[in-house]
Amino acid sequence: MHNPTGWIDPYGLSSFDPFIHGDITDFPKDLHFGQNRIAPNFSSIGSQADPLITGRPILDVANDIKAGKISPDTFVISYTIDPATGKPVTLNNRGLAAIVESGKFPQSAIYVPYEHVPKHLVADILDRPPSRSIDVTHNKDGSGLVKTIGCKKS
Repeated sequence: MHNPTGWIDPYGLSSFDPFIHGDITDFPKDLHFGQNRIAPNFSSIGSQADPLITGRPILDVANDIKAGKISPDTFVISYTIDPATGKPVTLNNRGLAAIVESGKFPQSAIYVPYEHVPKHLVADILDRPPSRSIDVTHNKDGSGLVKTIGCKKS
Protein backbone atom coordinates (compact mmCIF):
# COMPACT_ATOMS: atom_id res chain seq x y z
CA MET A 1 0.00 0.00 0.00
CA HIS A 2 1.26 3.50 -0.85
CA ASN A 3 2.29 5.56 2.18
CA PRO A 4 1.53 9.24 1.41
CA THR A 5 3.66 10.42 4.32
CA GLY A 6 6.74 8.54 3.12
CA TRP A 7 7.56 11.09 0.43
CA ILE A 8 6.93 14.81 0.84
CA ASP A 9 7.89 17.35 -1.80
CA PRO A 10 5.28 20.14 -1.73
CA TYR A 11 7.17 22.38 -4.17
CA GLY A 12 8.15 19.65 -6.62
CA LEU A 13 11.85 20.46 -6.22
CA SER A 14 13.01 16.86 -5.94
CA SER A 15 10.98 15.43 -8.77
CA PHE A 16 13.41 16.27 -11.59
CA ASP A 17 14.22 13.13 -13.58
CA PRO A 18 17.30 13.72 -15.75
CA PHE A 19 16.61 10.54 -17.73
CA ILE A 20 13.51 12.08 -19.34
CA HIS A 21 15.51 14.58 -21.44
CA GLY A 22 19.08 13.51 -20.74
CA ASP A 23 21.68 11.36 -22.43
CA ILE A 24 24.27 9.23 -20.67
CA THR A 25 27.79 10.47 -21.39
CA ASP A 26 31.27 9.86 -20.09
CA PHE A 27 31.77 11.72 -16.81
CA PRO A 28 33.07 15.22 -17.71
CA LYS A 29 36.61 15.77 -16.43
CA ASP A 30 35.98 19.53 -16.11
CA LEU A 31 32.58 19.48 -14.38
CA HIS A 32 31.84 22.68 -12.44
CA PHE A 33 29.72 23.50 -9.42
CA GLY A 34 26.69 25.68 -10.07
CA GLN A 35 26.35 27.15 -6.57
CA ASN A 36 28.54 29.07 -4.13
CA ARG A 37 27.65 26.84 -1.17
CA ILE A 38 25.92 23.66 -0.14
CA ALA A 39 24.51 22.33 3.13
CA PRO A 40 26.73 19.79 4.93
CA ASN A 41 24.23 16.91 4.63
CA PHE A 42 22.48 15.22 1.76
CA SER A 43 18.74 15.82 1.72
CA SER A 44 16.46 13.32 3.37
CA ILE A 45 13.16 14.90 2.30
CA GLY A 46 11.94 13.65 -1.06
CA SER A 47 15.40 12.37 -1.92
CA GLN A 48 15.88 10.04 -4.85
CA ALA A 49 19.35 9.11 -3.60
CA ASP A 50 20.53 5.69 -2.49
CA PRO A 51 19.82 4.96 1.21
CA LEU A 52 23.60 4.83 1.79
CA ILE A 53 23.66 8.56 0.95
CA THR A 54 20.29 10.03 2.01
CA GLY A 55 20.50 12.42 4.98
CA ARG A 56 24.19 11.75 5.65
CA PRO A 57 27.01 14.28 5.92
CA ILE A 58 28.76 14.89 2.59
CA LEU A 59 32.20 14.40 4.14
CA ASP A 60 31.20 11.03 5.67
CA VAL A 61 29.89 9.85 2.31
CA ALA A 62 33.13 11.02 0.66
CA ASN A 63 35.12 8.96 3.18
CA ASP A 64 32.97 5.91 2.43
CA ILE A 65 33.59 6.36 -1.31
CA LYS A 66 37.32 6.70 -0.66
CA ALA A 67 37.25 3.53 1.50
CA GLY A 68 35.36 1.57 -1.16
CA LYS A 69 32.17 1.22 0.92
CA ILE A 70 30.15 3.23 -1.63
CA SER A 71 30.81 3.17 -5.36
CA PRO A 72 31.03 6.57 -7.08
CA ASP A 73 28.72 5.02 -9.69
CA THR A 74 25.97 5.01 -7.02
CA PHE A 75 25.49 8.72 -7.77
CA VAL A 76 23.34 9.96 -10.61
CA ILE A 77 25.27 13.08 -11.55
CA SER A 78 23.44 15.12 -14.13
CA TYR A 79 24.79 18.24 -15.75
CA THR A 80 24.06 20.89 -18.34
CA ILE A 81 26.12 23.41 -20.27
CA ASP A 82 26.14 26.97 -18.97
CA PRO A 83 25.02 29.04 -21.98
CA ALA A 84 27.10 32.05 -20.89
CA THR A 85 30.44 30.25 -20.50
CA GLY A 86 30.05 26.94 -22.35
CA LYS A 87 31.23 25.10 -19.21
CA PRO A 88 29.61 21.88 -17.96
CA VAL A 89 27.76 22.53 -14.68
CA THR A 90 26.43 19.87 -12.31
CA LEU A 91 22.79 19.74 -11.30
CA ASN A 92 23.83 17.72 -8.22
CA ASN A 93 26.23 19.93 -6.26
CA ARG A 94 26.30 17.82 -3.08
CA GLY A 95 26.87 14.64 -5.06
CA LEU A 96 29.70 16.22 -7.02
CA ALA A 97 31.21 17.56 -3.78
CA ALA A 98 31.28 14.07 -2.22
CA ILE A 99 32.82 12.60 -5.35
CA VAL A 100 35.45 15.33 -5.66
CA GLU A 101 36.33 15.06 -1.98
CA SER A 102 36.75 11.28 -2.32
CA GLY A 103 38.99 11.56 -5.36
CA LYS A 104 37.04 8.77 -7.10
CA PHE A 105 34.76 9.51 -10.03
CA PRO A 106 31.90 7.65 -11.72
CA GLN A 107 32.25 6.40 -15.26
CA SER A 108 29.23 8.27 -16.59
CA ALA A 109 26.94 11.23 -16.04
CA ILE A 110 23.72 12.44 -17.61
CA TYR A 111 23.82 15.45 -19.93
CA VAL A 112 20.55 17.42 -19.87
CA PRO A 113 20.11 20.20 -22.45
CA TYR A 114 19.82 23.58 -20.71
CA GLU A 115 16.33 24.24 -22.07
CA HIS A 116 15.05 21.07 -20.34
CA VAL A 117 16.52 21.81 -16.90
CA PRO A 118 13.98 23.13 -14.36
CA LYS A 119 14.67 26.82 -13.81
CA HIS A 120 15.20 26.43 -10.04
CA LEU A 121 18.15 24.14 -10.74
CA VAL A 122 19.99 26.68 -12.90
CA ALA A 123 18.95 29.89 -11.10
CA ASP A 124 22.29 30.19 -9.31
CA ILE A 125 24.40 30.09 -12.47
CA LEU A 126 22.51 33.07 -13.86
CA ASP A 127 24.08 35.27 -11.16
CA ARG A 128 27.60 33.80 -10.99
CA PRO A 129 29.97 31.88 -13.21
CA PRO A 130 30.38 28.13 -12.68
CA SER A 131 33.17 27.29 -10.24
CA ARG A 132 35.63 24.45 -9.66
CA SER A 133 35.11 24.75 -5.89
CA ILE A 134 32.22 25.00 -3.46
CA ASP A 135 31.85 25.88 0.22
CA VAL A 136 30.13 23.46 2.59
CA THR A 137 28.44 25.72 5.16
CA HIS A 138 25.94 25.36 7.97
CA ASN A 139 24.01 28.50 6.99
CA LYS A 140 22.48 29.67 3.73
CA ASP A 141 24.17 33.06 4.07
CA GLY A 142 27.53 31.28 3.73
CA SER A 143 28.50 31.51 7.40
CA GLY A 144 29.47 28.46 9.41
CA LEU A 145 32.08 27.22 6.93
CA VAL A 146 32.77 23.50 7.30
CA LYS A 147 35.12 23.06 4.34
CA THR A 148 35.83 24.29 0.84
CA ILE A 149 35.86 21.43 -1.65
CA GLY A 150 37.69 22.00 -4.90
CA CYS A 151 38.17 20.15 -8.14
CA LYS A 152 41.71 19.55 -9.21
CA LYS A 153 42.65 21.17 -12.50
CA SER A 154 42.76 18.68 -15.34
